[in-house]
Amino acid sequence: MTHLINFLSKQDIQTLEESFAKTEWQDGKATASGSAKERKKNWQISEADLKVDPVFRRLKQFMMDHDGFKFMAFPHKIINIRAAKYGLGDGYGWHVDSPTMGGYRSDISFTIFLREKDAYEGGELEFDFGTHKMRVKGERGQMVFYPTGVLHRVSPVTKGERVVIVGWIQSLISVAEDRDQLALLFSETYRLRHKFCPDPTDQDFDALNRAVQHMIRRFSA
Repeated sequence: MTHLINFLSKQDIQTLEESFAKTEWQDGKATASGSAKERKKNWQISEADLKVDPVFRRLKQFMMDHDGFKFMAFPHKIINIRAAKYGLGDGYGWHVDSPTMGGYRSDISFTIFLREKDAYEGGELEFDFGTHKMRVKGERGQMVFYPTGVLHRVSPVTKGERVVIVGWIQSLISVAEDRDQLALLFSETYRLRHKFCPDPTDQDFDALNRAVQHMIRRFSA
């Protein structure tokens, strides 16, 4: 399942872009392997670049602390975060991301959109789930994340420039279906508690909350 959430503010994005302006973009093929090298055409700035390392480290900490993300992705480790830029004619053909990166398991892939939707044409993130296909073109500051292993591509940019941040996550919950069900259970418990027990000292939902916490521990890798 894919999730699209509001994530970064305009100020957050401005800080990132100011950092990117201090360094140079590198050919994206350098981080592709196998047949993906021939399908990938973009420019990147990796977290290994010392000029952007501080801003990427702050971004990763923000991700780990973000409630809307934390209780859907259950992040343990954020891996290989990078900025990616797609100009006219650039894109990334159909591919599947690597299941491991840098010695860590990659469970979730994510993209954070840094441009307005109407700032470029093409450049949609497309998914093939076997039974159906879908495409995402997020608003500026939104994040989309999805199980690593889903066949996907970035369609060629036909006008303007697409700029995003991408990366991968090793989740505490390794199985995507388990993550989705735990996220649903957590969000529904939170919704019902605030609907029927707005008093934070009310104990009526304590037993259910303990059960939710137990299931998170039970499914943690």
